[in-house]
Amino acid sequence: MSMSTFVMGIIPKDDKYNKMLKVYEACEEAETEQPLEVIQFFRLNDFDEPDPGGIIIDLDDIATDWQSDGCTGVEIDITKLPKDIKIIRFMNCW
Repeated sequence: MSMSTFVMGIIPKDDKYNKMLKVYEACEEAETEQPLEVIQFFRLNDFDEPDPGGIIIDLDDIATDWQSDGCTGVEIDITKLPKDIKIIRFMNCW
């Protein structure tokens, strides 16, 4: 079994996030489709749900694989981070 590492930036929750979450949850309860604006706001894919930490931004375009002396990892060029990102999440998936 192999492991994959993903790097994501998180824009923390704010008032707009909370309002959009209420719309999302109301649609879920009503078993109806989410408005496109809500899907785009949360950057949702087919089976995603809003992340409780905030808005998730994929950082693949500024993350590079790194290897040295039997070690592997990921490097992030922090000068390329969008200014609203306050948290970086490293996810290891098997």
